[in-house]
Amino acid sequence: MKKRKSTFVNFLLNSLSFFDTTLAIYENIQKGEKPYSDIKSLEEQKIFNIARSFETLSKAFLATYGTLIIYPALLISVVKKGHVKAPRHFQKMINSLNILIRQALNREKIIEKLGHDPMGRSQIPDLLLATAKLLEQITEKPLAEIYKSLSEYLRESPNQRSYDKLLELRKRITAAVQFKDVYK
Repeated sequence: MKKRKSTFVNFLLNSLSFFDTTLAIYENIQKGEKPYSDIKSLEEQKIFNIARSFETLSKAFLATYGTLIIYPALLISVVKKGHVKAPRHFQKMINSLNILIRQALNREKIIEKLGHDPMGRSQIPDLLLATAKLLEQITEKPLAEIYKSLSEYLRESPNQRSYDKLLELRKRITAAVQFKDVYK
């Protein structure tokens, strides 16, 4: 009896195959094996395969993203009060995470419903928003604003998302997430 590979493994292997193709194209460009007129075509293929590699890698890690999203909120909540505060918002966040996990485990739904925008079309924007509401309830407003901004960013259509906005969000995240104060 043949053992089935998990959804995670299938997407991870697909991502790696796109990345291997990208590396092969890059090596061909570096070696100069193709005539100069084919360089533009090779570059376009390289960019396409990089994009597909990261898209399938995103699909592989959908459930993991959920854990990464809620972990800071849980840590801050428990450290502040010794137990989870704002149980209603906490439950909404957990429900959203459960939906995300079900999405991440269903290969057909990932392919059909999430398409080329697995982050934006998944439950992740809703999970970010639910987590932001929990963070507001435990008086972590700066972090809550970042979660809301990330949710809004992912809800934009992919062609409206810019690297500048993402860079700004990264800077805000780095400035806001200082766990050393929470640890004290």
